[in-house]
Amino acid sequence: MMKKIIYSIIVASIIIGVALLLSRKQPGRVRIGYLPLAMHAPLFVAQEKGYFTARNIKAELIEYPSSDLLIRALLADRVDVGYELGTDVVFNAMAKDPTLLKIYQISLSYKNATSDYILVPIDSDLKSLADLRGKRLGVFPGPTASAFAKLALAKAAQIDARKDLLLTSLPPQIQIDALASKKIDALFTYEPWASKAVVEKKAKILQAAPVEEYIINPWPGGVGVITKYFLARNTKARQVVEALYQAFDAIEKDPQIRQKVLVERFNLSPEVAKRIHLTKHWVTYRTQVAGSSEVVDRVHIVRFLQILVSEGIVAGPVETSGIYFEPNK
Repeated sequence: MMKKIIYSIIVASIIIGVALLLSRKQPGRVRIGYLPLAMHAPLFVAQEKGYFTARNIKAELIEYPSSDLLIRALLADRVDVGYELGTDVVFNAMAKDPTLLKIYQISLSYKNATSDYILVPIDSDLKSLADLRGKRLGVFPGPTASAFAKLALAKAAQIDARKDLLLTSLPPQIQIDALASKKIDALFTYEPWASKAVVEKKAKILQAAPVEEYIINPWPGGVGVITKYFLARNTKARQVVEALYQAFDAIEKDPQIRQKVLVERFNLSPEVAKRIHLTKHWVTYRTQVAGSSEVVDRVHIVRFLQILVSEGIVAGPVETSGIYFEPNK
């Protein structure tokens, strides 16, 4: 009986393994990981406008709550493409092994069209970033928000986060209520949560664009990456990337597309959606479907990387010469 049980387990394991292998080898299937942020709207545009299906791609969209969880999924080959995750998280992975990932786009937040804010309750008496000393600051989950909140406050107000600040990581779904109920004194967050807080809970903006104001402008805060595993087994990588590039172009040319996807996909009111600035994009190679997007400014990225390394946000140097997805070469 025991032999039969062992035999059955072995057979079942083989069947499951073969099924997984076959599913990975499907040339039209791609698993795309993303975060619940408004700046990821182009991913849904590409899906809803049929840019993937027009290229015979079956896109499976998988939400992750933070960049560190998404990077783990990418490195474990549970996800093929990261639509966008923290640039610092990607560079930390590349510092260990620069061959694991290829960058195909970089998103940019500008000082005059930002996606990052520090908010306070409507009746707060905090007037400046210096007033955050000794206060409770809520941040988006994962290492990126914490790192840049600390750095921005250090540069703007000489606040040492280790001594002068209590950082609290909060899932985005509870950030607004935590601020309104004063469980935290201030909140460093991204869109759409920032505009939702301002419109729905009348939160006040203590500082718009803290990263762009005090660290670097524009802030190349997010990158899209493809894994080496996907590139090795699937010939659709270029088509996946260009479907997303086409979505960048569509949103730039027609603001109504942006408004529609923010309302429908993120359950936002038109009033909230109207306030939101989506990030711009740098692409890694020229293509007709990305006519409105600029090619990556590599000097700017190197300068940003130098900041990350000097501040200890990225643990070690990264050789940047081979990190970009460039199918034309």
